[in-house]
Order: sequence, then C-alpha cells, then structure tokens
Amino acid sequence: MLQPTAGPRRYHPRVVSRLTAKLWIGSHCSVVRILNLSMAGVCVVGSLPDYMERVHVCIGLPHGFELKVFAKVKRQEQGLLALEFETLDWDALIALARYLHPRFS
Repeated sequence: MLQPTAGPRRYHPRVVSRLTAKLWIGSHCSVVRILNLSMAGVCVVGSLPDYMERVHVCIGLPHGFELKVFAKVKRQEQGLLALEFETLDWDALIALARYLHPRFS
C-alpha cells in the first residue's frame, strides 16, 4: 500500500470507497477500482506508463453526478496510483463533498 509521506497532518482525510473510475489516456480508457478518495485526490489500483504525469479521471458518484477532472500522478508503486485532482469546479466540489460527508446531503 502507498506509504504516507512525512509532513503535516492531512487537510483532506481519505475515505475508503468501493467505486470505480475511468482513466483516460488519449483515446484509451482503463476502468480501475478506487481504494480511497478525498477532496484532494484518489488512490486507485492500476498503473500507468512512467512518463505519464497527468491523466483524465471520471468517477461516477452515487448521486448521479459524474466527476470529470484532470489529475496529476503523485506516486506510483506496487500497482497503486496516487492521483491529485487539479481544479474542481463548484458542482464537482459539492457532489464530492456530498459523497464523502453524507450528513450534508
């Protein structure tokens, strides 16, 4: 499993998830399983070529919203990918918050 890096405490806690995501690399799509998700990014089971620094991610959330965002590859080890979301619009932020913190629904 990806080891946490030394540093300050997480601002966005991770939430274990059973969702899947689509990773778009050009015109090729890979469906991957999400291990955990936060407001800042996602950890998925999968791998990318070493030269990949950015990928398009689509996550279908239970409320009927599909989160579509570009993400930076932060770490890749032992078949796991740590992806950090780039800019999220307001609709995506609200939909993600509703999934991660259902008491606000």
